[in-house]
Amino acid sequence: LYCEGSDLQDGKRFALRLPKINFNQTTREETLSFYFHAKGVGVGQLRIWHAMNGTSFYLPSDGGVHSSVVNSPGAGVAVQLTSIKYFDQNGSHINEYINSSDITGQQHSNQSDDWYRLEVDISELRGLNTHIIILYDQASDWLSDFAISNILVSGNNNP
Repeated sequence: LYCEGSDLQDGKRFALRLPKINFNQTTREETLSFYFHAKGVGVGQLRIWHAMNGTSFYLPSDGGVHSSVVNSPGAGVAVQLTSIKYFDQNGSHINEYINSSDITGQQHSNQSDDWYRLEVDISELRGLNTHIIILYDQASDWLSDFAISNILVSGNNNP
């Protein structure tokens, strides 16, 4: 997923909804991971949600500010995942984002910087059949390129 900043529309939202995933068979170590690159002084905010209904859902924190993703009160409240952490190319934590609920602002100073690996503990989804929704809200600046790649959802089913 690549979110290009030069074609800026103020408050533009990009959404990636994963197919419904059945977590009924997992018993431990449920994790969502992917690589990301966030360059530009106008980089906005990345948040990760889950919702039973992936077609229309309500983001309680949204307040109706962004409407490019169907955000329908009464359609099923999406729940934000709040155990985001990410690592540099050497596997070291980027300290300010250990167990955070979002990633906000520029994280890479050069276009050629190595991508960071993001991980989210999704063990709270155990026993659910749900969609994972990755949302990026672009800030109001054309210097706001954001990309993600190599998405992996994993979990184990042995004790």
